[in-house]
Amino acid sequence: MGNQIVTFQLGKEIFGIDTNLIKEIIRYPEITEVPKAPKYLKGLANLRGIIIPVIDTRIKLDISNIEITPHTRVLILDIGKTFLGLIVDQVKGVIDVEENEVEPPPQVLSSEIEKEYISGVIRKNGQLILKLNLENLCKIEITASETKRSTQVFKEEKEEEKKHIEEVQLVTFSIAGEEYAFPIEIVKEILRVGNITEVPETSEYILGILAVRDTLLPVIDLRKLFGFSDLARDVNQEVDKILKEHEDFVRDLKNSIETGSPFRGELDPDKCGFGLWMKRFITSSEKINQTIEVMKKDHQLFHELAKITLQKVKEHSKESALQFFENDMLPVFEKLKRHFKNLKEAISEDIKEDQRILVLEIFNTPIGILVDRIKQVIRVAKDSIEKPPEILKTEKSDNLKGIAKLEEGKRIIMLISEESLFDKKTIEELKEMVKKEEKLEKEVTTVTEEIQLVTFRLAEVDFAIPIEDVQEINRVESITSVPRAPYFVEGVMNLRGNVIPVIDLRKRFEMEFRPYDETTKVIIVKLQDKLVGFVVDSVSEVLRISKNSLETPPEIIAENIDTRFIKAICKLEKKDKIILVIDILNVLSDEEKEKLETLMSSEETTVPEPSSEKPSEKPKRKKKTLKRIKDDEKED
Repeated sequence: MGNQIVTFQLGKEIFGIDTNLIKEIIRYPEITEVPKAPKYLKGLANLRGIIIPVIDTRIKLDISNIEITPHTRVLILDIGKTFLGLIVDQVKGVIDVEENEVEPPPQVLSSEIEKEYISGVIRKNGQLILKLNLENLCKIEITASETKRSTQVFKEEKEEEKKHIEEVQLVTFSIAGEEYAFPIEIVKEILRVGNITEVPETSEYILGILAVRDTLLPVIDLRKLFGFSDLARDVNQEVDKILKEHEDFVRDLKNSIETGSPFRGELDPDKCGFGLWMKRFITSSEKINQTIEVMKKDHQLFHELAKITLQKVKEHSKESALQFFENDMLPVFEKLKRHFKNLKEAISEDIKEDQRILVLEIFNTPIGILVDRIKQVIRVAKDSIEKPPEILKTEKSDNLKGIAKLEEGKRIIMLISEESLFDKKTIEELKEMVKKEEKLEKEVTTVTEEIQLVTFRLAEVDFAIPIEDVQEINRVESITSVPRAPYFVEGVMNLRGNVIPVIDLRKRFEMEFRPYDETTKVIIVKLQDKLVGFVVDSVSEVLRISKNSLETPPEIIAENIDTRFIKAICKLEKKDKIILVIDILNVLSDEEKEKLETLMSSEETTVPEPSSEKPSEKPKRKKKTLKRIKDDEKED
């Protein structure tokens, strides 16, 4: 029999904790530091009058620290002796885990996290999840007797409460600005939005079919089911409103200059519509965030020029101000309008990065429910849940089975009745739709041969290596230089007792030098029964593509002896890009292979073992195995 795990992120790793150990999950609270406390003890938090020690989990696990973000959460844990808080970067979701899916931690973890803090490794849902050993992680020595007394009082009070208060655990999420929830026991897992295949002649709220491992999952858009427009449209309507405010700003400013009337527009860029929107808008999309960052400079300049224009009215003349407005300010505004257009396009294409799919078990059938954003996993007292008021009796409220009032009524969570969302007839139709798609997929699979590619970047160029050629993928760690080595050989590295040469592909392909950083990776391949490392700028993803997507290089490339290492060219129509597929056997000439063989036979016994000491000048670099790369690709 399995149990449920709450998964969360710290740095690049995904961790898990049994849900029965988590009292609740809260936003980052106000924390008071404790003098002379261990560095990993962030301080004390006051949770509804109870004092709780809060551990900085990154420091405890020796992960480089980051600033607190809107995604940061604190897990309130019941570890048997006391209640403690663990700071985590972001809560990912809740999954069911069977006992046979939990493996003992290996002797060497793929990360540099101390093994004592890991009780097991879970391979589930396209993820490699490290299960935390809370007994070791939560050891704290605090001499302040008051703190110990407070946590003991908390424990005693809560034990007493358990006798009288029944609680329910909820997974909460947002739809169209409102907070909803499902009971945690029906939420089987939480997925990113992948490639959903549309099914013709179905209801509007049925988005289609999502392939999840070896099964097909029907996906329902809860927004459309409730009669709301889609998320991208809603957000873009806000952007349109902000643009209209700036257009009115420009019109009113010109009118103020010409008539001498007072100007009422907001001159502070942080307090105008766009400034306020940026403060509250949170997205996981790198593309949207980059677009906003590009806009900020011109938006700031736009408001500065407005201030200068008004100053010219006071100090010079209406004509001078009007000329400055026309020649200097309006061109910046035109540029800002183009930014708004780019922002809307980015939102339309990429807002799904923020959305998640909750996999629910309804009438013994797994169904995916698309929501705007996952918010929390929280415990609430049953007596805080009320029946929906009669005045709310609408088609929308018929799907509710209760309303939870928290924070003295300031926070309202609407509990959805999963049984009321769909009748049994609809469920049967969804089942039949999945069966048809499974049959069609099997027919297509029999005639379509697929391959997997590990893709990576050098400068602005995308390359790939067939997955069968890749042994593993590591971060750049200790590389020992070798005298008289070929120019493209960076050195040698010790890989768990195996000394392997490391080839810098930028040098090999005669590209411009780029310093190594956190994104730099070493792809380990097998070249003529010998392990070799290829240094690349970054590893992108693991792609599964049809062989029909591969083409032989054009003659102008194929005839060029310097590019004989290009085995094929992959065209991705949806992503509008080209990937060069490398033949690792032809990366080096026969002569270069012989030189490398000679080098290794003379140097392999002189490479020092990797140091166990922690470097003082820079953080440890973590390894990333091929399994982790594949898991990341599945999660995305």
